[in-house]
Amino acid sequence: MAEHTPTPWSAGSQWIFTYSGYPLPIASGYQHYVTSPGGYQYDAAVANAAFIVKACNAHEALLAENERLRLALKPFVVLANTVFEKYETGPGEFKEAYSDKPDDHSVWGFNMVSMTYGHLRAARKALSLSSAERATVGGEK
Repeated sequence: MAEHTPTPWSAGSQWIFTYSGYPLPIASGYQHYVTSPGGYQYDAAVANAAFIVKACNAHEALLAENERLRLALKPFVVLANTVFEKYETGPGEFKEAYSDKPDDHSVWGFNMVSMTYGHLRAARKALSLSSAERATVGGEK
């Protein structure tokens, strides 16, 4: 797979300009390169180009932020896996500890601030998403 043109990019009235100054056309004659579901409209094409440029320029920073936040969640997932440890209720039957606790019930608190069962469930769910699932939520590949 080829690498994308390096960022930063910028947008003009007819072009998206790449880092090297190479222009990518928004529109050229009868060909419209940046369109929307409603068809080509110049103002929409310019707005779409600006949006594309903003997204492309932010992409690497967003991936880094995503990774930083995922690392920050890991200790909470370890705690969640400990709190919701599975135990055997019968031969070959298992139950998750505290599975009956509502999300808003406190697991731990200090100085009027609580960590709830819901917080732990959310942290565990966030890190259990596959990269394909994260792509649909956060734009990550």
